[in-house]
Amino acid sequence: MNHLHITIVVLFMVWFAYKAFLLLTGKTAQLDSLRAKFKLVDIILGVLILATGGYLIAKLGHPPLYMMVKLGLVLALIPMGIVAINKKIKPMAIVVLLGFVYVFIASQAKSLTLQKADATAQLASGNLLEAGAIIYTNECQRCHGDKGDAMIAGAKNLQVTMLDNAGIKEMVTNGKNTMPAYGDKLSAQEIDAVVAYAASLKK
Repeated sequence: MNHLHITIVVLFMVWFAYKAFLLLTGKTAQLDSLRAKFKLVDIILGVLILATGGYLIAKLGHPPLYMMVKLGLVLALIPMGIVAINKKIKPMAIVVLLGFVYVFIASQAKSLTLQKADATAQLASGNLLEAGAIIYTNECQRCHGDKGDAMIAGAKNLQVTMLDNAGIKEMVTNGKNTMPAYGDKLSAQEIDAVVAYAASLKK
């Protein structure tokens, strides 16, 4: 579902960016023709963004702040974008376009400041669980959820997993089914940290 949501968001951004380009370059006749032919596209993509995003937030249980802010911005930007194009308000179209770019980057960075949290300092200080929490948020939370029980995209429930630390490490390193392998992406120390954090979620 996460990949579907991202795909829909990118399609919406490209679609809006093209219409904004036509508006900003004065090609209003071409813009009007495009709107007449594809008048439902905005509504369909907007509904799909909200539906898939809402589903992901609901599955996470206690979504992080950046995700709630993202949802609020999207709820505001979609109707603003429709008004900007329909009424041909160029400044509003620019604001909406920049807003969507910000929301997308913030979503990928999982941070309102657009800077992805780094576990390096925590690892250097020997704070394994704290480092693991950062890595988990960056790499695992989108499918496992903040408490490990979201089970999005076939993710296993970490609260009730029968795997021991060695089994979790094997899964993180080599992946399985829909679970990607992180052996080439994370260092051995980072894998140990995220394994320790994942194990801490067990009940």
